[in-house]
Parts: sequence; structure tokens; C-alpha cells
Amino acid sequence: MKILCVSLLKSALCCLGLAGAIFLSIELPVFAQSADPAVQSQPSKVELAQRLSAAMSAAREKFISDFGPNAFDRADYPGGKTLGDVWTDYLGRAGYPSSLAERQRYAGILQAELDQQAALVLVMAPARDEAIEHLVVSLRRIVSGRSARLVVRQDPNGGRFSVVFGEDTSIQTTLQADDGSSYQPRSGDEIAWQFTCAGKLPDLNASVRGCYDKNYGYLMANSAKRPLESAQGRYVFQGTRSTGEQMMLQAPGGFCRPIFLELKSGTCKLEVEIVRAGK
Repeated sequence: MKILCVSLLKSALCCLGLAGAIFLSIELPVFAQSADPAVQSQPSKVELAQRLSAAMSAAREKFISDFGPNAFDRADYPGGKTLGDVWTDYLGRAGYPSSLAERQRYAGILQAELDQQAALVLVMAPARDEAIEHLVVSLRRIVSGRSARLVVRQDPNGGRFSVVFGEDTSIQTTLQADDGSSYQPRSGDEIAWQFTCAGKLPDLNASVRGCYDKNYGYLMANSAKRPLESAQGRYVFQGTRSTGEQMMLQAPGGFCRPIFLELKSGTCKLEVEIVRAGK
């Protein structure tokens, strides 16, 4: 058995809301031919993605139905249970695999189609709504034949990358160019962003109950997160680690999720232009 070690840094965990987590390495097995019938009869990627997506979606829908729209942000749960304990119960009832080893095996099967954040959520199954949504959307892309992993553009200087807010846009979305390529930032890159909308861009001065850190999301990679607090702007990227991460947008989640939904309903688009450091 060959082992593929995927290093997931603190930034990947923090962007999923797992505060206080430290550097984590998950070994994702890549299976070779084997005489073991159980290995030979493993499900296809599409079948596996469909099964995991259905189970995770069913658990999420039931959880929100029972505890309300802010189910993942409650301060207490019945019987004095923690959020993690309750969420684990719902996952089990929905048929999501309970074994960590089994989740790692499934992440290994799907590793070529999942980005690092989605692979981490598949294995760890955190009780974070935005993380769950990102995994479900990534799995549905596999089912529909659209890979979640993109080819990195080698020279992004002057290139434009974007996120279009639509029905299948998740809380965390990799920026991509028209040719389907993605962007790996380097410290010193100059990044300009602009939002345009067919409808109306959300008003950050409007009151959103429980949302106190209002913005249009974060551009993030390499342990660096930049809040987007205006319709357009410019900054110099200063990542603290060179981990080869693709630039992603983390849209507003939690109590700030209404802003994300407005970006979708307004058919908004985020465009990012790159000036490569040293050019």
C-alpha cells in the first residue's frame, strides 16, 4: 500500500472554524491492485461521493430541522451533550462512516478530486456548517463529473481569477480563471479585487443579527487571511508559510451567512487580478 501524506496546516483548520488546532498531517492511502476482494470491490468514485454526500446532507438537514437555523451555533444541547457529541449521533443515524480509518480510506480514494479542505472535512467531520457545506458541494461536483481540484497556472502575472456566486457555490471556493486554472500566491504578490453584481451588492452597514465582523469574505492561502471589507481594493500578499495552497475565498458564514446568501441572490462575482512579485 502506498501512502500519500497530505500536510494540512493551521490555516486550513482555522478557515474551517476549528480554532486552536495545530499542524496536522493526515495519511491518505492510495490503493494499488490487491488480491483482497474487499479492496477489489471498493465503490467507484462517483458512487462513493454520492453516498457520502447523501449521508452528510441528510444529517445536516435533520440537525437543522431539530435545532433551528442556528443549530451549529447553539450554546447548549439536550442532556448536557456537546455540539460534537450531538453531531456525531446525527452523522451515525444518517449512515456516515463512524470509523476514522474508513474515512481516511475514502479520502484516499477521492484525493485526486478533493481539495485539502474538503478532504480534511471528510475525515474529521467537524460540526461546522460552512465546512459541511463545502464538503457536500465538492462531493456533488464529483458526482456531476466536475473535479474540485484545479490545475495551477504557472505564471499568473496579469491573470484574472474569479468566484461566481451561484446555487452550487460553497462557503469556501477556489478562485479560478476562465481556462479553469487556479492561483498559488507568493509572498509579495499584488492582489486587486472587485465585486460586481447583476443585482445589488449586500450593504455591510445593514444590521445582521449576531454578525459583528461584517465583510464579503476572506481571500486566504498559506496561513494568511485578508478580509474583503469593500466592493474593491488592493493589497500585497504576505503569506507566513509556503505550502503551495491555492487561493480560496471563504465567504461569510455562521451568523454572517445572510451576507453570503445575498451575494448569491444578487448573482455577484468576485474578480481578482494578480501582479506577480518581482515582475
